[in-house]
Amino acid sequence: MLQAAGIEHGLEALWTPLAVFTHAGCHQECNFCTQVCPTGAIEPLSLAEKRHFQMGLAIVDTATCLPHRGERECQLCFDECNAAGYRAIEMRPIQLATGAIPEGMFSPEQIEQMGRILAPFVKADACVGCGLCEYRCHGAMVNQQKLLQRRAVLIQKQ
Repeated sequence: MLQAAGIEHGLEALWTPLAVFTHAGCHQECNFCTQVCPTGAIEPLSLAEKRHFQMGLAIVDTATCLPHRGERECQLCFDECNAAGYRAIEMRPIQLATGAIPEGMFSPEQIEQMGRILAPFVKADACVGCGLCEYRCHGAMVNQQKLLQRRAVLIQKQ
């Protein structure tokens, strides 16, 4: 969602368009803002150009992300990115600390499986920074389920 920048971004940026991804991501099938911007602050782009235009880069905060913390499975950002057609997030297994397990309770294969979880990783060369992943994480995990205090995916401006 675009909002006008306030004074906190400096006088030269006052009233320029600012993407706020916790309110909405930039939908892959919309380029309306690029067509109607009266000042030229947003470059006019066709839909094909927009799908490859890099606005920013998604960053997974591993200290906040539930799978990276080993708390539970989650792939909301992955699903949202794939649904948009970008495929810029992949789920890869990471190893978790399993702690002390009494001998003989589980097989080595079971212990290895218990200590593994799929976690999201951003493919920088495929990410355009549309913010759909940030919006989805914030909306579901912060606002709705209240599992996080802040979103685990954020867009770093380019």
